[in-house]
Amino acid sequence: MIQVFSTQKLEKACKLLDKPVRNDKHLASVYSHINKSLLKEGKQKLPRKVKSDWYTKNYDIVFSDGHGQHAVELKSISSSFGKNFNNRIEEMTGQAFLSRNMLDLKSLSYIFIINETKETVDSKYISRLNGCATTLIDLGLLKNFVLLRVGKSYSCYENKYSFKNWSW
Repeated sequence: MIQVFSTQKLEKACKLLDKPVRNDKHLASVYSHINKSLLKEGKQKLPRKVKSDWYTKNYDIVFSDGHGQHAVELKSISSSFGKNFNNRIEEMTGQAFLSRNMLDLKSLSYIFIINETKETVDSKYISRLNGCATTLIDLGLLKNFVLLRVGKSYSCYENKYSFKNWSW
């Protein structure tokens, strides 16, 4: 289990976003939290780039333990949910498949932040994302999934997909 994550810095960063995101600076508090947890768990942080003979991928965080290499991806969505949700689901599914089958990673974990400070996501998109994550976990393609929703005056985890359920 990963320690409880304080969302205050993330909430503040999400509220300051007024343009489409071109970098992950608003996710700095999440990166910091994962990196601290890695050190606490005795995991060895590795370079972000993972290669095979036919494919190369830069992950957000890569680490190793006695069982092999593992990666963590952080993704966020801030607007045009209807247009972008399919792309995010396809991206997560493709990365999970490639990570296991082409790059031979032992695990991929995914942290998905939904920034609802400007507009609220329809529940059908949350259901679809949860269903996809559940399927990928059941297939052994995804190890952990965290879904965090950040609004103007709230932040909440989605059902069973929180850091409380995280396993290294």
